[in-house]
Amino acid sequence: MSQISEETITSLICCPVRNERSTNVIAVCQLMKKWSIDSDDMEAFNRYDERLLEDLALYCGLAMQYVKAVLITEERRASIEVTQEVLAYHITAAEQEIQALQEASIPSVESLHMLDFHFSEFGLPEERSTQATIRMFLDLNLVQDFNIDYKTLCQWVLSVRRGYRNSVPYHNWSHALSTAQSMFAMLMATDQLKGSQILSSLSAEDHRAVLHMLKRAILATDLNVYMERRTEFFNLAKKSRVNWKSEKKKDLLRSMLMTASDLSAITKPWPEQKRIANLVTMEFFAQGTKRNKSLKSNPLENSPRLPYMQVEYIDDICYPLYKAVSRLFDTCSPLLAGCKKNRANWMHLAMEAQDENCENTSCVTLKTQLEE
Repeated sequence: MSQISEETITSLICCPVRNERSTNVIAVCQLMKKWSIDSDDMEAFNRYDERLLEDLALYCGLAMQYVKAVLITEERRASIEVTQEVLAYHITAAEQEIQALQEASIPSVESLHMLDFHFSEFGLPEERSTQATIRMFLDLNLVQDFNIDYKTLCQWVLSVRRGYRNSVPYHNWSHALSTAQSMFAMLMATDQLKGSQILSSLSAEDHRAVLHMLKRAILATDLNVYMERRTEFFNLAKKSRVNWKSEKKKDLLRSMLMTASDLSAITKPWPEQKRIANLVTMEFFAQGTKRNKSLKSNPLENSPRLPYMQVEYIDDICYPLYKAVSRLFDTCSPLLAGCKKNRANWMHLAMEAQDENCENTSCVTLKTQLEE
């Protein structure tokens, strides 16, 4: 009002502009000095003018909210672009590294033992691990089928490897390679079974379908998804013959094989399985410490529980899955055999722990034999 001229104000009307999510006033719409249409005289504002101003205030509020949203979006987009640039700088491999992988002679799957279900990535040099990843792409004919530029593939593999955090004990590049190798071994082992080639129906042109399938495959590693869908898969495994032409059944098979690959550490030779179990436990308790600072318990105090936890984990999650997979594909039976051997080893450790501390209330009764 201080900026209004010194002329006498004969009529004035105001209406607040409010934020739709709160009662805060963000602006004010104001009309003053209403002139009569019929004469040059001033006249008072009426109810119609009030409603008109209220409608105007509403549109002004929407416009201001839109502008604010656009500004916030632009600010966030700029922030994301900066983050992506920084991330790309750190995870993008150097040109020399890309060229070295591109020109390298990729070892065969036999020399890398990648068809072996007991394959272990432990101790594998980073250079050889990226070559092993390239070999899987080549032997599955993904480079040819999807017309992937070889240099782009090399750069992508190196970027994925660099994107994993080495500070994470278990869920790192080694686990990613192990999961991919397990799926690769199962695909190659079942390649001779008519109708089971789950990649045969993919089209290079159908980009959206491929992305959708990859998304579902990644989400399939969530154990909640596995628990929801496994009953249907187990029922299929009990049938003498299964027609895999159905897209629904193919999706179910992909989902179960993804979980089988993700959990394949439980099928590895005993020294490797024990090492990985300790890494998973270390990561689990490290995350628990970060999430709940108030807990002052020492993770080492929980170590006697590990054998019990592993036996229960195998009985509830792993064994039923590998049993079903081996029923459908006999060539995958080494996974079930490895799972059984590791259960026996964990059971032995659990019984030893129980004998040493039998009065401990944490002792539980475990099944000594699996149901066939």
